[in-house]
Amino acid sequence: MKVIGFNLSGKYALFTKPYTKNQPQSFIIPPKTAIAGMIGGILGFSRDEYQEKLKNLKYSVVLKKEPIKYTTRFNLLQGKSASFTYTKNPLRHPPERGQRSPTTFELLKNPSWDIFISLEDELLKKLQERIKKSLFEYEPYLGVANAFAKIELFEEITELNKGISKVKSFFESDLLRVRLFKATKFYNELIPIEFDEKRSVPRTKEMMIFLDDFEVLNKEEVKNEFFRYKDYSLRFI
Repeated sequence: MKVIGFNLSGKYALFTKPYTKNQPQSFIIPPKTAIAGMIGGILGFSRDEYQEKLKNLKYSVVLKKEPIKYTTRFNLLQGKSASFTYTKNPLRHPPERGQRSPTTFELLKNPSWDIFISLEDELLKKLQERIKKSLFEYEPYLGVANAFAKIELFEEITELNKGISKVKSFFESDLLRVRLFKATKFYNELIPIEFDEKRSVPRTKEMMIFLDDFEVLNKEEVKNEFFRYKDYSLRFI
């Protein structure tokens, strides 16, 4: 498998969980759907075409540091429709549309991930060059507009071989049997991996990612499901 690797970071991020739209909460890793949209923007693909052009995209994520979540509130304008009449003072009797409603947002503060991308050779070369030169067709952001992303290439096109050692990336929760050396932190979330044709309902996988080392008990069974990078292994979806 040929891949490139880049670090993705920013001041804050919000990769919204679909079931928390009214009070948005964030995934702790960028979902594949968000990464596909970001790469599509870097390469100049439109919203309607990037899913088809990037259908063979595979990616892997490594947490560079423990996620820090914090909540904040914004007074957002309501989007409800309402009639307006000039017979009432709009300052004392404002219509529903335009009233402000306090909304709580859960954000990631100073997040950082290592992202590994596999694509067809031509697209991978183009993506590598654009990241190296910071030449983006659309400015990348971390889930929401104005949460601008910093992207730094650290691994040019290289070929990875299958094998399993120390697992640092995410993986499907039912893929590995593990033994922990001590109490450790881990995250388990349903991560969107692709949208349907209308970009409305995402297909998800239950993924896990650990912050500390652990022992894999079923290495022989899963060795062909991982790829070695330096002294650790990655899972791609």
